[in-house]
Amino acid sequence: MSFDFTCPFCKQVMQCDDAWAGLAAKCPSCGRDILMNPPTPEPAKVDLSQYMPHREEPEPQADNYTPPAYYAAQSGGLSLWERLKKWWKIVVVPGIILVAIIGYPLGWFDVSQEEVMSTSKQLVTKILLEKLEVDYVELVEIRNLKKIDHDKWEGQAYVSVRVDGIVEKGTFDMTWTRKNATDGIHKYEDYVEINNFRDE
Repeated sequence: MSFDFTCPFCKQVMQCDDAWAGLAAKCPSCGRDILMNPPTPEPAKVDLSQYMPHREEPEPQADNYTPPAYYAAQSGGLSLWERLKKWWKIVVVPGIILVAIIGYPLGWFDVSQEEVMSTSKQLVTKILLEKLEVDYVELVEIRNLKKIDHDKWEGQAYVSVRVDGIVEKGTFDMTWTRKNATDGIHKYEDYVEINNFRDE
């Protein structure tokens, strides 16, 4: 048996007998000392594809497909919460201010007449019982209410009271006002003043 051997210096191909394998000799072409070793066999190639999990190829994208990163770059990469805060500052806050500027002169936030009448009856009754010390309040009727300002109304309070067993009827001039509360608990407080009592 023989094997082909290539000189590592001059690349001369020679045929050597197996008995010369591993021995030193001179190259007949370039005269340099060489070690005649048979060529190392190449390792066998193994197909590993059969041992790999199956992987589906991605579907081809349309020509006009844009990756999601493009949209993030266009929007500045803002999260949903950051976008809401941005629109809140741009749209909502100025809108609230505009409504307040327009609505306040037009009376959109004024106290209703029904609320003034309800609180006025309660406060007039309280004044009659605590301040004027009447025995019993039979009737309190609020008449001729007229708005003077956003937080001020004027009218008449028709009352029927019992004092020392005698029923007295009459009318007070009444002023209703709403002021900011000072107790630190309530937002505002309502006040009523009555004067100029006239018998009926």
